[in-house]
Amino acid sequence: MRISIIGVKGGSGKSTISLLLSKALSEMGEKVLLIDRDPLGWTSRILGLEGDGLVKSIIEGKEHGEFYAEKKYNNGKISVIKFYGEGPRFFTDVSIIHKNTVLLNKVEELYSQILKKKFDFYIVDNPSLVDFNDEIVKHELSIFLKNFPKVKILRIYVTDPSEPSIKATIDYIKKIESQNNLGNGYGLIINLVPPYPEELDKSKRDLKEALEETKLNSGFVLPFIENLFQFNGKIEDLEIPEEIKLLARQLKYLKGD
Repeated sequence: MRISIIGVKGGSGKSTISLLLSKALSEMGEKVLLIDRDPLGWTSRILGLEGDGLVKSIIEGKEHGEFYAEKKYNNGKISVIKFYGEGPRFFTDVSIIHKNTVLLNKVEELYSQILKKKFDFYIVDNPSLVDFNDEIVKHELSIFLKNFPKVKILRIYVTDPSEPSIKATIDYIKKIESQNNLGNGYGLIINLVPPYPEELDKSKRDLKEALEETKLNSGFVLPFIENLFQFNGKIEDLEIPEEIKLLARQLKYLKGD
């Protein structure tokens, strides 16, 4: 099963949730590949992968570059692939490989070798506001689908609790879910909610209304957790909120055998 974590706004916690969900699933005995499609590369760094990324490595002739790692920790193991180089050079790199069939084929070959390790879950971390026409999406996804044309694909949306962000996210969900028939939107997470009763209650009401409007199946309100905010430690120290554990159980149930 492939789970794409997406949203409108930077800083809403998409990467943190990608990492938390990967850890939760791995601790349930699932074999997880975290696909770091975000040029910021934060999830890769937390998992100890600080290399150039797959695309940049191929362009620079480093076929054995640092773009894949298997991170073992006390209760599990997460594999991670860093797809792009860090920062705005992504645009230059994609332009280069699209003009060079040899490079493009090499990216596909090496990525496919990793995918053939056959994972139970593929968790995709994304930059903000991606859609299916973006190069950052199309390139990785096309290779993935060549390897797994029948894979079940779900999307989980993430927003902060501000009214403008929730409204923008609802509009974004409607756009993404209407523009293609590849997979389905599954859930919405309102993240970084101030941990006060009135704020949590308001976000729960906002979540209920958003789920009714978007027709997504599941949703969670995640309170602000100081230890997770701008986390820069080790995967062993990352504490998984109960809401993410519940989401992981839902996804494992949906995956079945």
